[in-house]
Amino acid sequence: MSLLEILTPGWITTLLVAALSAVAAYLWKSWIEGRERKRKERASTIAQLQDLESLLNTSQKLFQIQQEQVKRLMESLRQNHPTEFAKGQGYDERLARCYGLLDDEEKPLHGIIRAYTEHSMLRVNEAIQRWLDCDKRFKTGQVQSSRQEQLADSLRELEMHLLLWRAKFEYWIPNNPEHALVYMDDEKKHGLGFPRDHLIEVDGRKSGGVDTEVARVLEELRRRWK
Repeated sequence: MSLLEILTPGWITTLLVAALSAVAAYLWKSWIEGRERKRKERASTIAQLQDLESLLNTSQKLFQIQQEQVKRLMESLRQNHPTEFAKGQGYDERLARCYGLLDDEEKPLHGIIRAYTEHSMLRVNEAIQRWLDCDKRFKTGQVQSSRQEQLADSLRELEMHLLLWRAKFEYWIPNNPEHALVYMDDEKKHGLGFPRDHLIEVDGRKSGGVDTEVARVLEELRRRWK
């Protein structure tokens, strides 16, 4: 049978249908795979930011718990050691000034407050720093969001705060048992404080701190990608 005899209109139609079916199947498979890949990328992006949100929430809760103990000890020091207490300025300096006068109830409380800094706060801050070190999406503004610039700025401020906090920690805590707290933006102004919400003086608008910006971007991404 010659080629001309084989290539009848019916054969040509069959070949075209088979070819088009193969192309359509390939395109469909590629679309499905691309959609699944994009879904996984989006899920990974959200999960990454959720990890940071969890760490920030833990950090905030630890700070609040420590503050409760600090205020308890401050009240005890004010009542029991008023002269030395009055010489200090701020929590950390007053704790240090009264350290040699602590009684049997105050000394363990001072130790617990110090342990929160030395172990719990340090551990969480190190985890946040590792997150920042690994991040290639949010600090650079690669994730498309109406708040991407604000989030990137907040993350860079957070990174600077953690670097300065760690530097002060290494100088302030290990060989100085009288110190229990590492504050960056207290009366001593030793560095950059944690990036929190603050008002913009020009028009009274509220600029979000890092925890607020993380929550805003997460909400936007979940809404857009659901």
